Amino acid sequence: ISRYIGAEQTRLAFNAFHDQEGIALEGAADFKTVHFSEQLLSSIVGSPSARLILSLAMGPSGAAQKQTQILLDHATEALVQNRDLLQTALDR
Repeated sequence: ISRYIGAEQTRLAFNAFHDQEGIALEGAADFKTVHFSEQLLSSIVGSPSARLILSLAMGPSGAAQKQTQILLDHATEALVQNRDLLQTALDR
């Protein structure tokens, strides 16, 4: 997730979530944590992309997964750039 929203934002978001829910950060993620992760990513890349990112992260790895991840990274970069351009235009 930090790949998409930054390491510091990810750390802060998960620390706050886990403090609120009383969940330890170690070990396998439970359903609430996975759902929170999807919501967090959805705010940046949209819901379908967030589901894809999580399914890639939790699924088996392989060549197809790496290619899909590269395509998703490029699409995410384009979305972030477009959002930044739109924000700049709105600010002016």
